Order: sequence, then structure tokens, then C-alpha cells
Amino acid sequence: MALIEEISSEKDLYKILGVKRDATANDIKHKYRQLSRMYHPDKNKSKEAEEKYKEINEAYEVLHDNKKRRLYDRGGMDAVNRAAQGGDEGGMDPFDIFSQFFGGGGGKRRRENRSDDVRVKVRTTLKDLYMGKEYEFTYTRSAMCPHCRGSGADSYEDVEKCSKCNGQGVIMETKQIGPGFIQQFQRECPKCNGKGKIIKKVCHECHGNKIVKTLEEMTLYIEKGMENGNEIKFEEFGEEEPDKDPGSLIFIIQELPDKFFKREKNNLRYEMEITLRDALLGFDKYITHLDGHQVRVKKDSVSQQGDVIKIKGEGMPIHNKGDFGDLLISLKIKFPQDLTEEQRTKLQKFFEGRDYWWDKQSIIIWKINKFIL
Repeated sequence: MALIEEISSEKDLYKILGVKRDATANDIKHKYRQLSRMYHPDKNKSKEAEEKYKEINEAYEVLHDNKKRRLYDRGGMDAVNRAAQGGDEGGMDPFDIFSQFFGGGGGKRRRENRSDDVRVKVRTTLKDLYMGKEYEFTYTRSAMCPHCRGSGADSYEDVEKCSKCNGQGVIMETKQIGPGFIQQFQRECPKCNGKGKIIKKVCHECHGNKIVKTLEEMTLYIEKGMENGNEIKFEEFGEEEPDKDPGSLIFIIQELPDKFFKREKNNLRYEMEITLRDALLGFDKYITHLDGHQVRVKKDSVSQQGDVIKIKGEGMPIHNKGDFGDLLISLKIKFPQDLTEEQRTKLQKFFEGRDYWWDKQSIIIWKINKFIL
């Protein structure tokens, strides 16, 4: 639960540093430097200085770390220490104790201690995935109230221990289940709703809701060679909820189709249309790549429909490796739509009685070029 601290003899870390509970990270850092200089044993030889210096460092160790600070605000040093030991960060659910003794019957389950992740699709061009792209954007999310830091109380003094459950969040009750048999069980405290604390005055900023809407600015960088479906994760930038750690903001790459190039993992495929003349006599052409540079495509021999020319190192960047895939040029031969009567007659006359097309290929190519091209 997001109440400020256990009502106990535990020292208040905020008071040790002399900052308010809604102090910014810079406020905390500035105050820490000021106090550490004041009480450093090399400069202050008093008996109290060493102990005070130790307290200051312990307080700063917790409050300058966002995660530890949230844990401390939620459950005091007990929550911080449990997290450090690999235990539950959010505090014990009293109903888990009930489940251990009575097999889980009727007890509610421990709540997930982390908010759901926020997943956003990013429509990205193949050019951006080839060259890399940086996006500046803003978005609105729910965040813990900066004034009460998720407690819902207007100040620390406005939080008091529940008198009915003595701050435990549960009360013990007994029930007679038969002659001479009494069952003792615990249930959520009806006065504090299981929180163990009562808020006397709600926060004037969030009106006790514990969260507010904030506008966040972020930079998203699409790295060269990233693929469709890749995720870019910003830890703890998702929605914040009381009593939970924030989830992640996750961007999912959604590759848009390109007009000329098609991606095949680390390779790129490009369909090049050539004439019948090019197919028979060869060609020397240039195509414009995704980033604008020119790539030479040259072939001296006869081409068949669907032939593929591989150009090494002209494909996609291989993500995080510095290498490139290959560019695959698929040839598509464009045949004449029609022939004139004169061309048709010459071709028919030329092919009549000839069976040495493949043996005399170079001569035939020259003659076809002369007749129809």
C-alpha cells in the first residue's frame, strides 16, 4: 500500500535529509551534498558527526534511487530490506497467511505488484530501418502524484495508524463451529480496508486519487537493421498505479512496405525490368538505393526470365553487427506487346529450317537485334 511509512520508531529519511516528501531528485542531491560536507568526519570532529554522517548516507542511498524511494514511501525500510533480500517488495498480504493455514479457501490472491506494460506499434519505413531514425515525441500517462508520492494524504502528519487493527490491516475473529470447537480466522479490517492506516486529510493535488496525468517527452531511436516485430523497451515508463511498480513502455516495430525494395531478413530484393534487347545482349544499369546512393547492375550474358543477380553487401544492415546482407536483383523481361507484319515475316523466314539456335546463339542474337530491335 502506498502509505508513507510504518508508524513506528523508524527514523524518517526525509527528515534526516531535511527535505519534503515531494522533493525532486535534484533537491535531494543538493541537500545531501550540503549535509555531507557539514558532517564529514574530516571536517567535523564532534562525537555526533560520525553517526549523523552515517544517517545522511543511509538516507541518501534510499531516496536518490527511484525504485528504493517508491518502496520506502510504500512500506518503509521493511519494504526496502525485503526487496534487497529478494522478498516481496510491496509488503505481506495477510490473506496469504490465511491460505497457508487453511489451504487457500476464501482468501484473496496476492495482487500483481507491477502495472501492465503499455505496448505501442511504430509504423516505420524500410528506409528508416536501413538508415536509422530518431523520433522526438510526447505522450500522456498516469503517474504518482508528485506531492503525496502516491500516499493520497496531504502531508505525512495526515496519516495515522488504524485504531481498529492497530496498523495490521487485518483483524482476528473467532467463530464457534460446533460444541467445544472454535475456529479463529482473520479478515480484512473494515475500517481501513486492509491498509493499516487512515488518511485524515486527502492530498490537495490529486484529491486522494494518488495519481495524476503527466505529459512526458521522450526520444525513440530506430536502430539500423531492426526488423519487423522488434521491441524497444523503456523500463518503468508505463502507467503508474498505487501500490505497484510502473510497467514498461514498449514500442513494437511495424515495417511498412516499400515501393521498390522488399526485405528478406538481412537481404533486399529488387525487381528490375529489362527489355528483350537487354536480355539478349546484356546491360549496364544503375538503381537508386534506399539512402540515395547508386548501385551498378551489369550483365554481359543472356538473361532468362526470373534470373537473380546477387550484389554482395548491398542489403540491409545486420542489427548490432556492422555487416550488411546482399541485394538480390530479380530480372523481369519485358517482351514486345506486338510485332509489325514486316517483323513477323522476317522472323518466320529467319527461323524456317534452322535448328542450330543454341549452337549459333551469338549469331542469332545479332540477327534478331537487326530485324526487330
